[in-house]
Amino acid sequence: MEANVLVQRFLSHAGRDSERALSHLILLRDAIAAAGAAPLDPRRRRCLHAVDDIIETYRFYRTGERELAEASRALRHTLALYAELKRSETTH
Repeated sequence: MEANVLVQRFLSHAGRDSERALSHLILLRDAIAAAGAAPLDPRRRRCLHAVDDIIETYRFYRTGERELAEASRALRHTLALYAELKRSETTH
């Protein structure tokens, strides 16, 4: 599944069904981890760290609108970085 679809699904479930929302983030993390980029590529590591931070927040803390807004901003940045990573993957 495309990364942007996973993010949209996370955002649509985040306020209502935290388990389902988390499952979409975990799938996104798996997609980033499986990207063909070198394991030490800093963009890949930043993407993984960003998604891991959001997963941790949603797994262990009661979240509200503020946390959802922060997660949304972080995910938009992560998607842009992941897209850059995927583009560089196809050019090498």
